[in-house]
Amino acid sequence: MEVRNFAILRYTWQGEDLSQQTTWSDGAYRALFGDANITWSLARYWMTYTIGLLKPQYELFPWRKFRTARNNDRNGTIQAAIAQAAADFDFRASNYKGVIVVVHPPPCNAGGVKGSTHLLLDQNGFHEFFAHEVGHSLGFEHAFGPAGAYNDDYCLMGFTNPQSHQIVPTPPFSTMSGMHPQFWQGGRMPSGATLYRYLPTFASSGCIVGIAKTDAGDHELKALSEATLADPALLACDAPPGELLVEYRTNSHLDRGVLPALVIHSLARQPVPDGASEVRPTYLERVIGSPFLERAFWADANLCVEVLGLAEYGRRARVRISRPFPLPPGRHSGNLIQSSFGVGNYEMVACLAGNVVAHFWRDNGRRDFPWHRGHRFVLGARSAGPMGSMRSAPVSANLIRAAMRAEGAAERFELLVRVNFAQLPDGSADKLLQSSFHTQSGRWASLDDVRADGVLIQGVTGEPAMIQSDFGRNGNFEMLVPQGHMLRHYWRDNDAAGRPWHAGASLALNASRDNVAGQVVHDPVGVCMLSSSFKGNGGQGNLDAVVRMRPRMNVGGLGDALYFCAFDTGRMSWTPFRAIVADGVPVRGVTGDPVMIQGSYGQNGNYELLVPIGTKLCHFWRDNQAPDFAWHGGSQIEFAGSAQGNAAPAVAWPIRASMVQSNIAGDGVTGNFDVVAQIRRARPGMSVDDRLEFLSFDTATHRWTSPTQVIADGLLITGVVGF
Repeated sequence: MEVRNFAILRYTWQGEDLSQQTTWSDGAYRALFGDANITWSLARYWMTYTIGLLKPQYELFPWRKFRTARNNDRNGTIQAAIAQAAADFDFRASNYKGVIVVVHPPPCNAGGVKGSTHLLLDQNGFHEFFAHEVGHSLGFEHAFGPAGAYNDDYCLMGFTNPQSHQIVPTPPFSTMSGMHPQFWQGGRMPSGATLYRYLPTFASSGCIVGIAKTDAGDHELKALSEATLADPALLACDAPPGELLVEYRTNSHLDRGVLPALVIHSLARQPVPDGASEVRPTYLERVIGSPFLERAFWADANLCVEVLGLAEYGRRARVRISRPFPLPPGRHSGNLIQSSFGVGNYEMVACLAGNVVAHFWRDNGRRDFPWHRGHRFVLGARSAGPMGSMRSAPVSANLIRAAMRAEGAAERFELLVRVNFAQLPDGSADKLLQSSFHTQSGRWASLDDVRADGVLIQGVTGEPAMIQSDFGRNGNFEMLVPQGHMLRHYWRDNDAAGRPWHAGASLALNASRDNVAGQVVHDPVGVCMLSSSFKGNGGQGNLDAVVRMRPRMNVGGLGDALYFCAFDTGRMSWTPFRAIVADGVPVRGVTGDPVMIQGSYGQNGNYELLVPIGTKLCHFWRDNQAPDFAWHGGSQIEFAGSAQGNAAPAVAWPIRASMVQSNIAGDGVTGNFDVVAQIRRARPGMSVDDRLEFLSFDTATHRWTSPTQVIADGLLITGVVGF
């Protein structure tokens, strides 16, 4: 404990009438300033504020007549008092850490002096004000916030009054007269950030946990008002050009007036306002209050701070530090992406009744993760000449996160929509529309026909897949489209003017054979694809695909099956289709379209696959470390409901799903697998309604969460006709 000695010089103004003034007794001054045995003394408060690191002591000098008339010059008055004391009784200010000059009667220009440990006070102050000014004498400067100085409700040095508490006075002081009406108002503690900035012994104590600029993880923080010097109480995060300082505050002891919160300050990251003399002051950046839903994020430091929960009856907070970016590659097809907005918001597009294609987004900057509604495309009637009008209906969508890499352009979203027409002159089936969302302008482009080599892509008979690959300087788009008996490859040249689409290979699935059922021919009805970390030519990633195939003759009633194929960039050709066999069993009975991503499990990044089979959403994974890239079965998420009372059991089954590996990590390291699925639910005798439901594979528990219905802006997303 460091002892700092101060002198208290008391003077009455020259020529002032004291007959109507109450002068506090010597005992009152000793109790207020120096008696560490009195719980509300300023010495005791600052010993507690600094967790026992500082002990101010005060020597009280008798009242004397000031040979200086009342004036408004704070520093001049202090210097005059010191000079008079030196002349009258050989007082030496150099023997003390600082001098407190009290003048009477009030008022005076009370306060501290910049760059000095001296104070000027009078009896018109209140306890919190005195504690604040004593802080200046101990070397603590003002705390700053968005409005400048005096703008930190979680620091005594930020201002007086916010989040104060009432002191219970002890006799005889409870009956003293001539006191400010708010005298017994006590202040909250100085912030841990302020102690860290101005008290070196605190900065080097066990209260501080250093966080390097790339570190991430979970930490237990003791509330500052509850902490000892051995308790972690402040995270000092390296965030060039300065630091971000994280502390937990709760309403106990000298903080008993504060609202519980995680409080984040900064050092050397905000400009000091013009006219301020403080050097590298603390700055209040963010307050995450109860119920602790905000995930605070600083993009320039790639730092996210959140509260995972409280412990020890609210005396401790479990705090997570994460680095949200760069995002996992996400170079796979599907309809759910994680964007660079906010802390990495989710974006998705759904096809709704009424010929609507609707954009939704999830705010990942909040721990309740609310969904919101975005742009809506309404597909209207189009002229068909002599055939009359045709109304388009969206069937499914594919959304990817893309960037024109060589151009250095900002991230964009690319949308592919499969559209069904009631009639077409040539009798062909569905076609494709495309749009893009430019993140800089915040606008969606119109939905336009997709043409390859000038020819409209139509006759689409299954769900297509689109990704961005490594080909080309900007990264070409690659697309697989079921068209009748064929799976056709198209690619978009993102380096060429107009970014045209071109036709690639046509994969004849007629040649595929089922090793279990014999000579059965299959047609593609759905596909998912990713750009792999496996690079056949050492430069560009292979294009790996899982195809849902339907037998033309359902021999044995085995239903749809999954097959795997790949575009090998070493050979620049597609591999033959192979049935996916997981743990020795072919994946059959498929009733919905698959989704596949490359996750971060395993040294090479395993493939994670979800596919609807009946009322279940089944998880499979491919071991990319194994020589034979073996597939294995994982969990099965059941959607069928059970009977409640006399009600008939609900019937529910997944239609299709989309999946991402998130930058939200359940275990603090490995990102969760987050899924949105189109679920069809019905009860006997009731209408069928498709909705979107969310579930997640939590990497902390290694379990899938129970599905929950997606609510956007307070409303369920219903009437889903495609996803």
